[in-house]
Amino acid sequence: MKLFIRSSSVSSGLETAKEMSLHTFCDPETATRASEIYGSKLKGRVLSEEHSVALQKVIEYARAQGEKLEVFDVSSATDRIRALRLGVFRTPTLIAHGKPFKGLTEISRLVERTE
Repeated sequence: MKLFIRSSSVSSGLETAKEMSLHTFCDPETATRASEIYGSKLKGRVLSEEHSVALQKVIEYARAQGEKLEVFDVSSATDRIRALRLGVFRTPTLIAHGKPFKGLTEISRLVERTE
């Protein structure tokens, strides 16, 4: 499973963004899992509400399915190139079972279908 998300640098005008290090206060379990697994990739970066929710849902889905999850941040050049090679032009996008699920709506449908 591969999840492509987009983070951005910290900005004072960003209202819907969530700093990964601050999740320990509002959602300690998810924050701990996310920072243990993906901390080095997202350290000091923020995610929009849509990308944050997608990351949380996909982490839980991958764990329930017993599948390995790779997270790619298309804000970095190497991950952007990887995304383009796989035909990913929109984030968040999950590639699971050989199919792309584009946007939070499609990702949510996949997760809810298998619960």
